[in-house]
Parts: sequence; structure tokens; C-alpha cells
Amino acid sequence: MLNHFGIDTFVGGNLGTSLSEAAIQHVTSPAQECKLKVAVVEVSSYQMAIPCVYFRPSVSVVLNLTPDHLERHKTMLDYAEHKCRLFSHMTNAKLGLLSFGNQHLDEAVKKYWNKFNPAWIGAFPGLEIDTEAKIATFKVPDIGIESQLQLGSMRAMGKHNYFNAAVAALSVAGLDVGVHIEDINSTIEKLRPPPHRMQVVHKDIHGVTWVDDSKATNVEATYAGLMGLKGQKSVILLGGLAKVRY
Repeated sequence: MLNHFGIDTFVGGNLGTSLSEAAIQHVTSPAQECKLKVAVVEVSSYQMAIPCVYFRPSVSVVLNLTPDHLERHKTMLDYAEHKCRLFSHMTNAKLGLLSFGNQHLDEAVKKYWNKFNPAWIGAFPGLEIDTEAKIATFKVPDIGIESQLQLGSMRAMGKHNYFNAAVAALSVAGLDVGVHIEDINSTIEKLRPPPHRMQVVHKDIHGVTWVDDSKATNVEATYAGLMGLKGQKSVILLGGLAKVRY
């Protein structure tokens, strides 16, 4: 979405290129050559275990919290507390998005409540999605956002991608870089999932569509992908090892 509007953007972190690479580029390049304006960074709970007062996101998002990495965190509350450290060094002018209705996130985020403008994925203030009408509605009065996003032209498979697109749109608007949610409507049909995330890899001569969702590395992620195929006759190939639970 940011690139569509000509905003030079770094994408990386826990996935792909490390954030340190972007930092090195920024400090070693002449000011006129370093054009990066925004960094979109995936941060793992393992990385958030390292204290860092200099990590101060303008917008923070915790998309969900499901059982994972418990061999390290032991409890869901500890997992939630590590995720919510994203909000620990923000300021009141910034936007934080959390999944609505998760008791562990609700408990973990309490200590940071005065650090950011909270919004919910699935409730107001925040965003809600009508999956039948394919419309996302945004209401975040504290940062002056009240708008809608049309999702009908999206080609990515799975209703969970409606939420992914809507969260991305609200995050971009929350950055205050001159992009409004209404403008983002023009980008929806261009969105494609990254590799291995409900990625259509082939449509054969028999009318069978082959979908790669191998990035789904836990039960909840696999379930979300399967719900995107609801109502369609499907053959599912599964593999892997169960993660250790404590």
C-alpha cells in the first residue's frame, strides 16, 4: 500500500531482511541517497524479550494470540506480555492495534495503556468487517479516522485476508504520511499474499486449484486458511511435527 503511493518502504525484521540492515543503510548513506520513509517490521516475541528503549514504533499491531512457542513462554500470559512490549515505548499520539476479546492480551496490555491510542481488531474504536458485504468500517476518534474500505475486489483467498488488508490500511492511515483510507481502496485489487500463504500456485486442466499454505505452522493458522475455503470441495494435504506443549 505504501509503495503504491510512492512512499519508500523497508520491509523485514524477523521475516526476510533484518532491521539492522536498514539501520546500517540509513546511517552510512548520504542523506540525499537514503530515501526510506517507513519501516514495516515483523517482530517476534523472542526479540521482544530483549529490552530496548530505542524501539519506538509509530504504529504497533498484535494481530492475534494463539497457543504457540509455549516451549519457551510456558504460559499464554507470558506470551502475551512479551508481545505487548511492542507498546512499551510508544507515546500517546501513536496508534496501537490489538485483537479484540483476548483475555491474555487484555491483561498484558494494561501496564502500557497510557502509552498509545488503543484500537481494536473486531470492535470500536478500531475496525469491524462485514465479510458478506466485503466492507471494513473504521472508527478511531482519537486520531480522527472514520471511514470505510471496499474489499470486494480483493483477489487473495480467505476471509482472514480481509482482516489483514483492513489492519494494513488502518496502520498506514495511522502513520500520518498523507495517505487516507479512502485512497487505499485503489490498492485492494493489487494485493497478493506473500509466498506460501494461501498462495494459488496452479490451476490444472481438470479445474483443480492448488493452494500453498505451508507458512501455516500451527493449528490455528491452518484453521484460518481452511475457513477461507469454506463451501468449496477441498482435498487437504497436511504434514509436520506437533510442537511440544508444557
